[in-house]
Amino acid sequence: MGVLEIYNEAQIMNLFRQSKTDLFLFVLASGTGLLWALVPAFAFIITLVAATVLGLWRSRSFREARRFLIIIFIVGFVVRMALAVGFHVSHYLAGWEGFVSGDDRLHTIKGWQLALKIKGDYYGKLLDLTSHGESPRHGITAFTYLLAAFYTLFGFHPLASKFINCYLGATLPVIIYCMTRTLFGTRQSRIAAFFTAFYPSLLRWSICNLKDIFIIWLLYGAMTLIILIARRKAGFLYWVALGVIMFALWHAQFLYFSALFLCLLVMFGNIVGFSRRALGWSIAALTAVICISAIAMSGIIKDFLSGLLWTVSRYQLGMARADISGYFIFPDWFEYLVQVGHIPFLLLPLIILKGIVIFLFAPFPWAIMNLNQLPAYPQVLLWYLVLALALIGFTRALAKRPRECAIVAVFLAISIPIWAITTGNIGAAFRHRDHFAPIVFIFAANALVSLFKTRSSGESI
Repeated sequence: MGVLEIYNEAQIMNLFRQSKTDLFLFVLASGTGLLWALVPAFAFIITLVAATVLGLWRSRSFREARRFLIIIFIVGFVVRMALAVGFHVSHYLAGWEGFVSGDDRLHTIKGWQLALKIKGDYYGKLLDLTSHGESPRHGITAFTYLLAAFYTLFGFHPLASKFINCYLGATLPVIIYCMTRTLFGTRQSRIAAFFTAFYPSLLRWSICNLKDIFIIWLLYGAMTLIILIARRKAGFLYWVALGVIMFALWHAQFLYFSALFLCLLVMFGNIVGFSRRALGWSIAALTAVICISAIAMSGIIKDFLSGLLWTVSRYQLGMARADISGYFIFPDWFEYLVQVGHIPFLLLPLIILKGIVIFLFAPFPWAIMNLNQLPAYPQVLLWYLVLALALIGFTRALAKRPRECAIVAVFLAISIPIWAITTGNIGAAFRHRDHFAPIVFIFAANALVSLFKTRSSGESI
């Protein structure tokens, strides 16, 4: 039996409603008992927070900005905790059992079922670890195991488990500060960290049981380590940390694992000291090999591409039909041509470009569908401005930071087009786009410092 069937089972939901989560509204209203119900989990989270503050204070690496980072971490964590509790209670009152969204509910139930399976419970045994249901998002990921470990250690407390994402979201600005400082200067680092800490949608994803903040945290942790290694500022422990994070990304978001693996190849080319001429000849030789192989195996490759494009178009259509804000970027006749073996290669770039435009800029301000979408538009306008600044900042950095910019460019060139042709609704596009928001903030911060000609401990590029 797949996860989706378990998720819809009346027995599971009845068991869920009888769990301790029902007590949260009453203990909050009475003002007593909340901490008692959450003592082990709450103590664990507070210990993590205290250890992080102590680590930042004693760290030599962050000496120039430790007060700033500690303040932004504590404020960010407190804000996220307050929002998590507020949204949990409000959605409990609204009949959602404390869930902010359907995916919040889905990940919570999956994590709990996996914890039950670890304990040998009957309901847990029904969970099929190999099934992805109707969509990969219904499968078991590294985030599912994280939630399952939390529930196994501290009991089933959906509100308390949301504090994990609150913590990850609060520590993300520290990672972005480190990555930005490695690329640029202290001034840019502070700006990028501030935007990451309080960007509205990043706040929202970190107050519920969604896997996005966990993936973003892993992604930029790995990218920071890759850049440090590329600049030969990392030792053996950095490689070990990178290996652990890459393993977690393998099970959390395989797309980013693949993209970062190619970034590692780019980094390796930088480390061994390829000259531009040698690198150019290497790329030309690789291109020639690929072209010759493509001609020699044209029939096999054609069948493979036909199957791949048909699968992608079907997946994107499924995403589009799953939400009222769905959109379909492939023409109606596209699937027929692919099935009969006529691949419209000339149209593929236009289809991909259309998907990228929607992915990066939707929801468009002139296409308001209902009042529920209205609160998102101030952030969308801010996103347009920050995106333009990021483009300026990237072009300014390209001349003096070619190695690091190459790593970022390879990652974006792989990840964004794939999301663009597989994402099929505005909500998913909005959320997946935020995976790239910290990169945008980093280069936008560089543009701001450069344009206003301010100087800090690092040089403006």
